[in-house]
Order: sequence, then C-alpha cells, then structure tokens
Amino acid sequence: MKKYIGCLSLIMIIATACSTGVDVAKKEIATKPINSQYFKDKISVLDFGNENLIVSDLTKNKITNEILTLSKQNPDAVIFKSTTFSKLMLTSSNSEFISQDIIKYASELAHSNGLEFFIAIDFNYLDRLAASPALTASIKNNFNRLVKNYEFDGFYFYGIDFSSKDDNNLFEDIIVESVLVKPFLIVTTPNKFGVANRMLVDKYLETGIIDFLIDDEFDNSINYNKDINFDADAKILNKYLKRLSPEHFISFNLSEVTDKNITEVDILNENRTKNIDADMKLNFILSGNTDTVNLKIGNRNYKLSTSDWAIPYNYLLNKDNTVSRYGNWVEFRRPFAKNTRNDIYNLLCKTKYPSKVFINDDSVKIYKTGIFFKKIKLKEGLNKLRAEAIAGNSDTAVYEDRILFQQKDPSTIGLKLSINDNSIEPAESITLTPEDFFTVSFNGTKSQVGFVELTPGNISFECQRKDFSGSSNYEVQIPLKNFTKNQKYSIKLVLKSSENNTDQTTIEKVLGCNLFVKDETDFPLLTTTQDNSLLTFTLAPIRLGAPIRNELPKNVVLKSNGIFGDNYRVHLSDTEEGYINREFVQELPNSSVMPGYFINPISCYSSASADIIKIPYLENVPYEIYPDPEQKRIIINLYGVRTSSTWMIHRNNLRFIENVTWQQTTKETYKIYINLKTSKIWGYDIKPYGKELIFRIKYPPTYNVENNLPLKGIKISLEAGHGGSNIGAVGLSGLKEKEINLKLCKMLESLFKEQGAEILQVRDSDKDMTLTAKRDTVTNSDANIHLSIHANSSEPSNEFLGASGTCTFYHNPFWAKLAEKVFNKLIELDVKPFGVVGSFNYRVTRMSDMPSILVEQAFLSNAEDEEKLNDDNFRQHMAEKIYEGLIDYLKYMKD
Repeated sequence: MKKYIGCLSLIMIIATACSTGVDVAKKEIATKPINSQYFKDKISVLDFGNENLIVSDLTKNKITNEILTLSKQNPDAVIFKSTTFSKLMLTSSNSEFISQDIIKYASELAHSNGLEFFIAIDFNYLDRLAASPALTASIKNNFNRLVKNYEFDGFYFYGIDFSSKDDNNLFEDIIVESVLVKPFLIVTTPNKFGVANRMLVDKYLETGIIDFLIDDEFDNSINYNKDINFDADAKILNKYLKRLSPEHFISFNLSEVTDKNITEVDILNENRTKNIDADMKLNFILSGNTDTVNLKIGNRNYKLSTSDWAIPYNYLLNKDNTVSRYGNWVEFRRPFAKNTRNDIYNLLCKTKYPSKVFINDDSVKIYKTGIFFKKIKLKEGLNKLRAEAIAGNSDTAVYEDRILFQQKDPSTIGLKLSINDNSIEPAESITLTPEDFFTVSFNGTKSQVGFVELTPGNISFECQRKDFSGSSNYEVQIPLKNFTKNQKYSIKLVLKSSENNTDQTTIEKVLGCNLFVKDETDFPLLTTTQDNSLLTFTLAPIRLGAPIRNELPKNVVLKSNGIFGDNYRVHLSDTEEGYINREFVQELPNSSVMPGYFINPISCYSSASADIIKIPYLENVPYEIYPDPEQKRIIINLYGVRTSSTWMIHRNNLRFIENVTWQQTTKETYKIYINLKTSKIWGYDIKPYGKELIFRIKYPPTYNVENNLPLKGIKISLEAGHGGSNIGAVGLSGLKEKEINLKLCKMLESLFKEQGAEILQVRDSDKDMTLTAKRDTVTNSDANIHLSIHANSSEPSNEFLGASGTCTFYHNPFWAKLAEKVFNKLIELDVKPFGVVGSFNYRVTRMSDMPSILVEQAFLSNAEDEEKLNDDNFRQHMAEKIYEGLIDYLKYMKD
C-alpha cells in the first residue's frame, strides 16, 4: 500500500519523526490512564480468544450463558472479542463469514438484554508486510458486509499503530465506509498508547473521530472525555454520542476524473494527501468545515459545494466539478435532530427508481422521483431509522441512523421563570410623540405576573396576561403624555411568581433598545432617494413584505412623526400614516419646509396609444393610487394638496375614461376619481413629469382569437422564478424550483410562438437576476401580458403529503380575471385546486402596467405533486392549460 502524508493535519508533524520517534514511542508506554475520571457505564467483555466461531448449539449456549451471567452484573455494554474474528476481518479470506452468524446471535441476545454491543478488532493480526491495494479492498469489503447486514453499536479497535501511515490509512477507510452506512457507530480504543500515538489519539478524541477511550486495566471503564457534553459521573451509553455529523465522512469514486497512474489526492481542506484505493475510491474524514470540499487530483483542482448534497456523502466525482450517485444507493433527504421530544418522526429517503424499498423493515411506496418515507412512532430511548433499497439486480443499499427520544415528565421538572427572548417587542429602539402609546409585550412562564419598568424614574406598569397551553403573553400599552421629552428611557421586563409556585420569585431582563419621546414638530422631514421607494401601511411581518401603499418616485418629501428601529412613521394626514425604511430616504435639514399646494384644473385627452390625464404636481408631495375594478374606477390620493378646482377638462374621444371627479376628503387629502367605461383594461401607470403627474391608461393590442394564429399581435412576458444562486424551493427529492420554472417557461415560449405571439423571456437561462431587474425588464418592454412561473412549497417540512395543488396569484384586482381564467384550466389537470389568491405582494407581478399574474404550478413539498412536476409530459400539459386559460382571457377581454 503506497504511503501517504497523514490522516489528519497532525500526521504531518508525526511523519517527520517516524524514523526515530516511533521507536521512542514504543519504549515510552503510558502506565496511567489519561484521566482519573470515568463515566458510570459498565462494560463487560465476551472473550472467545482463539476459539473457532462455527455456528453450533455449543457455541450458542456458551454465548447465552456468558451474556446472561454478565447481565446479572448490570453492565451497559458488552465487547465481543475474538482472535479468530479479527484475523478473518483483516485478511483477504473469501470465506462466507460463518462467524458473522455468531455475531448476529450474540448481538441480538445482548440487545434483548438491554446491552449495547461492540465488536473488537485487533490490528495486531493485520499482515502489514503483505499490505497491498488488493488486501485493503478485501478488508474493506469484509467490514462493508458486516456493517450492512448486522446490528451492533460500535467498534473497539486495538493494536493500531497510529504513528504508522498505513495503519492510519486503513483505519480511516474502515471508519468512513462503515459510517457511510451507519453514522451512529461508536469508534473506541484502549487508553494506553506510546507518546507519538498519544498525540494523534488526543487529536482524534478532540475532533470526534474517536468517540471515547476504554481503560482495559480498570474494569473496562469509559475514560472521561472533556469533549463529550455530559457530566463526568453520568452514563453516556444509550445516548446519541457522535459529535462528527455524517457530512464529515466522505467517499468519492474517482474513476471519471483520473486513472491508475494517479495514486493519491491532495485534500486541500486538511492540508494532507490520501491514497486512492484499488477501486478508484478516496475515503477521508473532514475535521472542520464541510460546506466546501477542495481537492487536487493530478494537476486539476476541484472545489465542490456541498449545499445540495444529501447524506451519506458517497458520490461519483464528475469532470464538470459536480457529483452524482452511482451503483445502488439510498440516502436520507432531510437532516434531523439526533435528540427529540417529539414522539413522531417522518423519515424521508431517496433511491433509484424503480426499486423495492423498506423503512424499518416495512415495505413502503416509492415515487417516480425516487423518494419514499414513513411516519415512525418513537419509543423512549434510542430508535432505529433504517432504509433499504433493493435494485432490479437484487443489490441492496442500506442507510441507518438513530434518533434519541426523551419525553419530559412534568411531575419531575421544577417550574422555572423564563422570558422568551424571541417574543420580545420592541426589538429595536423607538421614538414616539407624547400623543402615542408605547406597547411592550413578551412571552414567558405561564400564569405569572409581568411588569415593564422604564428608567429613569423607575416607573412600573403591570402587564395584561393571556394564557396559552405552554406559556403566557404579557403586554402593556403605556401612555406617553407625561414622559420627559428628549430623554432616553431604558426598558426592563420583570416576571414575578404569582403564588410562589416557581423555583424563583423574580426574574428581570433589561432590553438592548430604548424609548425616546419627542414633540411631533421635532421629527425630521425626509426625501426619497430612489425610484420605487416602498411606503407601507404597517410594519406587519408578512412573508413577501409589509402591505404596500405605494412605490414612490425619487425626491418625494415626507413628514416623519415616529421612528421604529430602521423605519420611519410618516404622517400623511390627520387620519392616515405610512412607514418607510431608512434605505429609501434621507433626512432633510431642520430648516426645510413641508411642501403643499393648491391644485389647478385637471385635464384628460387621448393619444395614439393611451388615454392620458394631466394632474398638476407643483410640489413633491406623497401620493398613492388604488385600483377599484368593482366600481370601474381608479383612485389617486394626493397628500398636502388642497383644491382650487372648479372644473375638469374632458375630451370626447377618450376610449376608456368616462370622466374624472375629485373630492377634498380632509384638509390634507385630495382624491381624484378616474371613472372608467369598463373594468376590462390593459394597464396603466402614473409618473411625475416636470410639474405634472401623467396618468396613462393603455389601449388594447390588436388580435383575433378566431384566427389560425390567435396570439398574433400579443406580446407575452414570461418570468421563470428564481435563478442562478437563488434556487427557490427544493423538492423532497432535490428537484430545484428554478430549473422546473425555466423548463415550463421554455415550453410556454415554444407553444405561444407557434400561436403567433411575440415572447419576452425575462430569465432565459440559469442566471442571477434581482426582482427589481426582472420587473424593470418587463415594464420597460412593450409586453401586453405578464406571466410569472413558480412552484409552491409549504411547512412543516416533515409532512410529505401536506398542502398540494395548483394556484394563481395576482396583486392588482384588475388582473383577477386573468388569474381566474388560467386557474380554471389548470384544475382540469390531475392536480388539486389550491385557489386564486389576490393582493399577492411579489414584486415581479406587483405591476399595473399590464395584466400580470403568477402561476404556482404545484407543491414541491408534496410527494405526489413533485412527482408530477418532475414529468416533462405533465409540464407540457400544464403549458397547454395555461395557453387555454390565456385564450379564454383574451375572449373575455373582447366581449
């Protein structure tokens, strides 16, 4: 076996001393345990020495008697030791492993008696002089069969010379290939080593490659390991002990990227070199960050992101710097917490389709995407999560992990006072006026008494309480009329025991934010610094942003009267307000004056492409626009404007505008009502131009759905959601939303062009585009209709047959009919109806320029939906239904 530089970075240090240091190390054997502390676990040894392990009643009786005898001593684990077995595992024997049946019998008996079962492997029986790639491959095959087919809990390795590069190489290979099947397997060794071995073993303990040491001179006790997060006097077996996650253990098949002339690879993450085995496989353990794997193979570097890999990390490395599965395989699709207090776990797996699949020995359904899953009822303690996939050639792939379920007993746990940090409001400093009320709320221990204290003054306010199943909400609204202006107040939350029913009487938490009070006249004027500055109704936390009042152009002047962290509250009128983030505005000098003006007459006329309204805009005041298709009108609000209008100028050749009326609803609010002849419009916009606001309502395109090219004259904009580094939702099987969105958009482009349409493909490839860039691309075009294509997803992530179905979304209510027409056709497919959703705040469809909707094809988080979305035929049918819905909409607009 060709030697390589190190198993981990420390071997670089050890290797320089190999010629002399190893001899010294052999003379300097540690005579004391590394630590006098031990965990409470008791471990017994079932030692068969050199006995033949042939299956017989005599052998079984001996195992039965010894385990039953040992179990009376109340041990927690048993180590199976056999010289015969070690020799068998560490040779190239082609025997049928008759002793493994003994292992099966012994492990089942140990487990049935509540004992963990470890298998001892003595490296003293490794024929190091006969080391070769063929021998290594045979040894690894022996371990693979053992791990794959037999139930046990870990290995007890001894006789390893950790200062030997070859021993380390084989040790790492065995661990990696074992953990790629069962990532929970414990790796342990004795605690007595030579000096050079001691250094590396300590490093292995620190990183978690070795889980703990066993003192075979002191009742086989487990040495206390400071890196295991349990008390020294506790028991640690029957818990999930692995500190390295499955992502740290990696195996690559390099047959696509190298040949037999290259025998080793530089693992750049670890600054070390590792041999390639006879099967062109590279096995290694990463002790640090696993987000990226960096290799040098020959003269080429490979930088591999692991962001979309699934455990186990056992992949074929491709020439294009990607990885793929090979052979027969099975994987766990969703990472899970190794410790839980939830007694249900829904295990999601994937393999090649078709295969026969099993979870915990139960046959389950496999979908065409390759996924399969099962809801598992957990019992107290460690639970097995095992997936098997049997391919058509009867080759079986296995992956098995464990999860620890511990259920709290409320009667044994003292009630503690606590405040949930994530629930505290406010989370940022706030500046308000004396006319405001200051609201503070938090969640904490149920049924106690909450207070808010403000300093200076130590003013205390008792909270109102709302009780829920596991906690209470405490809230108070504090009037600010008597607070000192321009004073910084600190905020303290206090939770007191209501009836001395907790282990504490009081807990306190001082917030990192403060309260300020100012007169409204002391708040600054603001000016918007960019177009499309978002003015919102509230600061409500909504998935796609707070409710938007308007997207203001640059240089609009606003009056603030409150500050909430990074957001200003904006005074619009005595009855209306808005909020705008600091990123969109800057404060004006204190001497600035709030703009306002008396409005002159409004005029409207027609052009070649639109009805146009000219509105005097003498100062840069805020404004907003509301669509109202039910009343066949569009409303424009101007703030800080007063009427001097006595007439409106109308031309008689307007195609869509019936008339324009106005109303002074408050002393600061001037409303303009654009009354329409029909609600079937093709888009509108409003922009400042000099001292005027120009409102345009577009004329319809020329088309004839009865022609053989029904879309001729129509330009359609298609936006494939997400793209580039923005993957979007990821399906249960790993299907990426950005990819299926683009595929459907390409199908739609082909279909629409065949029917005479002109197409704008907003994202024509897998590239990054901001939402603003996408929308600007659409609005700067002369498109007549815009379709945004997405795929849905929902939580919770472990409900794989949860929310499902197709749906359409619109923001502007004038485009509701387009969403309805397309949806009515989509539900003719084999998908559930999820519905038509209005007021949807997605930026690329938040447009008035043209009919704009978003299509959510189906749910990637639902197994049945994802199976359909992965099917090109289904996608083609979906494209056809979208086309039919579009035709229905065009007919509706003509009627």
